[in-house]
Amino acid sequence: NDGDGTCRPSSGSFQRSRVERASETGKDAYAVYHAKHRSLGTVSSGQKRQPETFLSEVNFVSKFALLLFGGELELANNAIVVDGWLKFKVSSDEEGARQNA
Repeated sequence: NDGDGTCRPSSGSFQRSRVERASETGKDAYAVYHAKHRSLGTVSSGQKRQPETFLSEVNFVSKFALLLFGGELELANNAIVVDGWLKFKVSSDEEGARQNA
């Protein structure tokens, strides 16, 4: 395991306010990235910096973009599964009508 990827704040793709809004509203809460990198760690002025994993070229996408372009879709019970691992719950027209009544 190479650890969780983080976005460096100095990165041009880092969007702290958008991440905070996504966690509050659930809108555009999915991040996609081009590459995952691992630094080697450095020694500077007698201090050792640990290796870290970071992501590059990070963008945020909606669930609709993932459904359209995320990979193979399959239906399983009351969910749509994208690419064999990302699940979105769905309801039938009857269930939706009962919830909106």
